[in-house]
Amino acid sequence: MGLNTTKKYLKDVRVRQAINHAIDKDTIVAALGGSTLAEKGTSIQPPTVAGRVDYDPYPYDVEKAKQLLAEAGLSGGFSLTLDTRAQPKMAAVSVAVQESLKKIGIDVKINNIDASTFYEVIGTPAKQNDMAVTGWCPDWASGATFLPPLFDGRNITAKGNSNIAQINDKAINARIDEIAEMTDVNEANAAYGELDKQIMELAPVVPLAYEKLILVNGANIAGAYQHNSYSGGVDLVSVGLADPTK
Repeated sequence: MGLNTTKKYLKDVRVRQAINHAIDKDTIVAALGGSTLAEKGTSIQPPTVAGRVDYDPYPYDVEKAKQLLAEAGLSGGFSLTLDTRAQPKMAAVSVAVQESLKKIGIDVKINNIDASTFYEVIGTPAKQNDMAVTGWCPDWASGATFLPPLFDGRNITAKGNSNIAQINDKAINARIDEIAEMTDVNEANAAYGELDKQIMELAPVVPLAYEKLILVNGANIAGAYQHNSYSGGVDLVSVGLADPTK
């Protein structure tokens, strides 16, 4: 869930951190179909990304969230608008977010956007509201295809913008450049894992969940296996028939 850092309340990092602490991710997983289909998100990068660090900077803690809002002078409550796709699964996730934030005095207004225009709308900064429920898959199992597209402030565009948080932090931008110059792949992957932590200190997003892919192959299918390079998808080059006569 992207938190639009240009908006009135969300400019304050304490508010963004409070939202992270307030989301009950068990309800998010339930909305996505349960533990068979999803697991709670903690870091930005999912477990399939090389170099990813397993950590949880914002465990569920309603009292901590209220404390942070009090420090920000917002104990009296306020409203935020959540952009979401008009689909049953996303509707359930949005309601789970709404119920969680209600506990800390944030009234969430759900803005349902037709699925056919959803990414056009949230990818246009001028049309974005406060928050947006979306997702991201790496093109291959590296932080290079995950963190720079989402958090490099120099990539914010008037249309087709993937930096939904609209965060433009000099330290993050500089670190992205430094990692891009690394020639050792393992060193770069590890650096992206640490950059994940650096970004989450600013809490520009809420890692809600990691969705799981379930594949069921036909009895006569051979060579179908989940490939890390395709984020768990099937490498179609290797797929064939076990018995070509059938």
